[in-house]
Amino acid sequence: MNMNRLLNSTIVLIVTLLGNGCGNENNSDTPTPNLKEFEILLDWQAEPTYLGVYYAKSLGLFSDLGLNVSIIQSWGANQAVSSVATGRYKISTASGGATVLGHNKGAEIVSLGVLYPNIPSVIYGLASEDIETIEDLKGKKIGIYPNSITVNEFDAFLKANTLSRSDFDVVSISGSDVPLLASGQVDAVLNYWEMSPAAIETNNDFKLIRGKRTFTFKLSEHGVGGYGLNIVTSRDVLNSDEGDLVKQVAEAIIEGYRRASQDPQNALELFFNEFPEKDGDYVREGFRRVVELLGENFGLQTVEGWQTTLDIYDQLGLLDVEIEADSLLP
Repeated sequence: MNMNRLLNSTIVLIVTLLGNGCGNENNSDTPTPNLKEFEILLDWQAEPTYLGVYYAKSLGLFSDLGLNVSIIQSWGANQAVSSVATGRYKISTASGGATVLGHNKGAEIVSLGVLYPNIPSVIYGLASEDIETIEDLKGKKIGIYPNSITVNEFDAFLKANTLSRSDFDVVSISGSDVPLLASGQVDAVLNYWEMSPAAIETNNDFKLIRGKRTFTFKLSEHGVGGYGLNIVTSRDVLNSDEGDLVKQVAEAIIEGYRRASQDPQNALELFFNEFPEKDGDYVREGFRRVVELLGENFGLQTVEGWQTTLDIYDQLGLLDVEIEADSLLP
């Protein structure tokens, strides 16, 4: 029923937006009178991952809702979920794992739609002649961002593949992982497939081996199930006078991704106008990967999908309370 409600409401929004002639908004920085200020929090920086959010704004999908939206960047899904839980922000992107762990900590976090049906996390490094399988990684130095949800996903990967941290030299890292790999300080890193791995693949400074500049092991293909990127709010916000508006914002974000996938050239052009300093080849390759991660069922989520996500964290012993999968849905 929750999936049907989301699908139906999304269809209604699309029809409404088309009827209103969205996409003709004047995208200048001049404030539009009578629009309400509204903030959308990203769980990371302005990377290709979030191009759909920026495209929704460029198309006027938020102003059609009477909103002048500011898109706020942050430093991680756990931080973003905490900001939603405390009421600092009404809506944010987050990973499925952070959504579950936020709920586990007592915050009634609600998912308004899933963008990535699978996690985008990978173990990757510079292309090498001697790393072709997971077994080849044993004894190698693997960098992990200590406050990232990828730490938990890595532990789930180890459990699913009958491995332990002692099989690797696991080190905590900070800052950009690319220089660490380039200097040989680490052999591999946990990161998102559409981010640093895409940046290296499009950088001619890195050596090609068998046509690739990186080796990559997708955790989703090695036993780690569950949802990836999703859009979250709190139950308190959902039950407030702004509950319907927040749902509409989420639907507009989902529509932004849908349209960006259908017209990537225009979406990329608008993103480059917003962030001219970003490397064009990286952004294009990063967004190509985003489209692949999105799949075809934009925004749809099920109780079964969230149960799979919950099971991962339950098996790791990270859930202190019993969480019903349908409690994560609107």
